[in-house]
Amino acid sequence: MFLLRLRYALSLQSSNLFVIRFFSHSHNPVAVAVDDAVFSFNRMLNTNPTPPIFEFGKILSSLVKIQHFQTVISLSQQMQLRRIRTDIVNLSILINCFCHLHQVNFVFSVFANILKLGFHPY
Repeated sequence: MFLLRLRYALSLQSSNLFVIRFFSHSHNPVAVAVDDAVFSFNRMLNTNPTPPIFEFGKILSSLVKIQHFQTVISLSQQMQLRRIRTDIVNLSILINCFCHLHQVNFVFSVFANILKLGFHPY
């Protein structure tokens, strides 16, 4: 049990480290941020137990801020393939990405998924 807690604490630390590095780089911060985000995301995917869903949301939302919508969609698909349960926040992030990419059909698909999962949009 101790090892599981330690792994979880380390995964949280790595995602928080990503956020700190994201805002502290001065040389080409976008390229560094994307690489760091994908690395942190993949590390979290391979962590056992899987970190809470809001930790994934932190990474996805930071990528949206720098307009890497395709990357967010790809990472969301990886979560879905790994059967990681999502939440309304991450689904909203996904809708935002599809809207920016003018993919209205996918927006409605994600919205239908929100309703199917029993989430109540505000």
